[in-house]
Amino acid sequence: LEFRKKKKPDKSVIHPLNNYKVAWDFFTCSLVIYSLIVIPVRVGFSQLTPSIGFVVVDAFIDGMFFLDICLNFNTAYFDVRHECYIYSRPMIASHYLEFWFWVD
Repeated sequence: LEFRKKKKPDKSVIHPLNNYKVAWDFFTCSLVIYSLIVIPVRVGFSQLTPSIGFVVVDAFIDGMFFLDICLNFNTAYFDVRHECYIYSRPMIASHYLEFWFWVD
Protein backbone atom coordinates (compact mmCIF):
# COMPACT_ATOMS: atom_id res chain seq x y z
CA LEU A 1 0.00 0.00 0.00
CA GLU A 2 1.09 3.53 -0.77
CA PHE A 3 0.98 4.85 2.81
CA ARG A 4 3.41 2.19 4.02
CA LYS A 5 6.25 3.40 1.82
CA LYS A 6 9.13 4.77 3.84
CA LYS A 7 9.39 8.10 2.08
CA LYS A 8 9.22 11.54 3.59
CA PRO A 9 5.75 13.06 3.63
CA ASP A 10 4.97 15.74 1.06
CA LYS A 11 5.88 19.06 2.70
CA SER A 12 2.98 20.80 0.98
CA VAL A 13 0.49 18.51 2.74
CA ILE A 14 -0.66 20.07 6.01
CA HIS A 15 -0.47 18.09 9.23
CA PRO A 16 -3.92 18.19 10.90
CA LEU A 17 -2.43 19.25 14.25
CA ASN A 18 -0.42 22.13 12.76
CA ASN A 19 -1.01 25.25 14.90
CA TYR A 20 -2.12 27.29 11.89
CA LYS A 21 -4.51 24.55 10.78
CA VAL A 22 -6.02 24.31 14.26
CA ALA A 23 -6.46 28.10 14.37
CA TRP A 24 -8.03 27.97 10.89
CA ASP A 25 -10.46 25.29 12.08
CA PHE A 26 -11.54 27.48 15.02
CA PHE A 27 -11.97 30.42 12.63
CA THR A 28 -14.15 28.40 10.24
CA CYS A 29 -16.13 27.10 13.21
CA SER A 30 -16.89 30.69 14.19
CA LEU A 31 -18.07 31.37 10.63
CA VAL A 32 -20.39 28.36 10.83
CA ILE A 33 -21.83 29.61 14.14
CA TYR A 34 -22.32 33.08 12.64
CA SER A 35 -24.13 31.53 9.65
CA LEU A 36 -26.30 29.37 11.91
CA ILE A 37 -27.49 32.47 13.73
CA VAL A 38 -27.72 35.06 10.95
CA ILE A 39 -29.32 33.05 8.14
CA PRO A 40 -32.43 31.96 10.10
CA VAL A 41 -32.88 35.49 11.44
CA ARG A 42 -32.72 36.94 7.93
CA VAL A 43 -35.12 34.33 6.57
CA GLY A 44 -37.47 34.69 9.55
CA PHE A 45 -37.71 38.44 9.23
CA SER A 46 -37.76 38.25 5.40
CA GLN A 47 -35.14 40.80 4.71
CA LEU A 48 -35.86 41.17 1.00
CA THR A 49 -32.96 43.40 0.03
CA PRO A 50 -29.86 42.81 2.16
CA SER A 51 -27.60 45.75 2.77
CA ILE A 52 -24.26 46.01 0.95
CA GLY A 53 -22.55 45.12 4.24
CA PHE A 54 -24.33 41.77 4.41
CA VAL A 55 -23.53 41.08 0.76
CA VAL A 56 -19.83 41.73 1.38
CA VAL A 57 -19.78 39.63 4.57
CA ASP A 58 -21.61 36.78 2.83
CA ALA A 59 -19.17 36.84 -0.08
CA PHE A 60 -16.24 36.81 2.36
CA ILE A 61 -17.70 33.85 4.27
CA ASP A 62 -18.38 31.94 1.04
CA GLY A 63 -14.77 32.55 0.00
CA MET A 64 -13.49 31.29 3.35
CA PHE A 65 -15.59 28.13 3.06
CA PHE A 66 -14.24 27.54 -0.46
CA LEU A 67 -10.68 28.01 0.84
CA ASP A 68 -11.45 25.57 3.65
CA ILE A 69 -12.47 22.93 1.11
CA CYS A 70 -9.21 23.48 -0.77
CA LEU A 71 -7.23 23.18 2.47
CA ASN A 72 -9.02 19.97 3.40
CA PHE A 73 -7.90 18.39 0.13
CA ASN A 74 -4.33 19.20 1.26
CA THR A 75 -4.54 18.10 4.90
CA ALA A 76 -3.29 14.71 6.06
CA TYR A 77 -5.59 12.51 8.10
CA PHE A 78 -5.04 9.90 10.77
CA ASP A 79 -5.83 6.35 9.71
CA VAL A 80 -7.09 4.63 12.86
CA ARG A 81 -6.82 1.15 11.40
CA HIS A 82 -3.11 1.49 10.64
CA GLU A 83 -2.37 4.07 13.36
CA CYS A 84 -0.53 6.50 11.10
CA TYR A 85 -1.01 9.79 9.29
CA ILE A 86 -1.79 9.55 5.60
CA TYR A 87 0.03 12.10 3.40
CA SER A 88 -0.82 10.64 0.01
CA ARG A 89 -2.86 13.17 -1.98
CA PRO A 90 -5.01 10.57 -3.78
CA MET A 91 -5.80 8.87 -0.47
CA ILE A 92 -6.53 12.22 1.20
CA ALA A 93 -8.90 13.18 -1.63
CA SER A 94 -10.64 9.81 -1.53
CA HIS A 95 -11.03 9.97 2.25
CA TYR A 96 -12.35 13.56 2.14
CA LEU A 97 -14.78 12.81 -0.69
CA GLU A 98 -16.24 9.83 1.18
CA PHE A 99 -18.06 12.05 3.70
CA TRP A 100 -16.76 15.44 4.81
CA PHE A 101 -16.73 17.04 1.36
CA TRP A 102 -20.49 16.63 1.16
CA VAL A 103 -20.95 18.11 4.64
CA ASP A 104 -18.71 21.07 3.80
